[in-house]
Amino acid sequence: MAKKLAGDGVLVSEDHLLATLYPGQIRNLDEFATASRRMRAAMAPHFVAILRGGQDLYLDFQANTVRSREWASLLAGSAGAELVVHYLDVSDAICKQRLADRNAEGEHEYQVDEATYDQFSAFFVPPSEDEGFRVEIY
Repeated sequence: MAKKLAGDGVLVSEDHLLATLYPGQIRNLDEFATASRRMRAAMAPHFVAILRGGQDLYLDFQANTVRSREWASLLAGSAGAELVVHYLDVSDAICKQRLADRNAEGEHEYQVDEATYDQFSAFFVPPSEDEGFRVEIY
């Protein structure tokens, strides 16, 4: 969906960046959090520059917590850009089926099992416009 939404904009995938920067090094939630934090700190000025340059930027990043969305809000605010969060409001069963399909295709950077999905989704908080951005629900 991110590719479809981005169109002519700049699309950046967190999974691609992390798999490239930390090949084989992210094996659990703590390692993901550390790697993601470092990558976001390194990339934030570049993202702000893209936005300030007038280009649309689409971040295919996890935004499952209020804190992760605060980071995106800070980027947009620093650049004077609008933040829109695209939220796929589907059941865990549908998410797990899509994950299984993605794993079967074998083209994604990460193969994620249901236990890992459950571990990450346990932190999920649905986005809300009360957080200061527009939410598009699908």
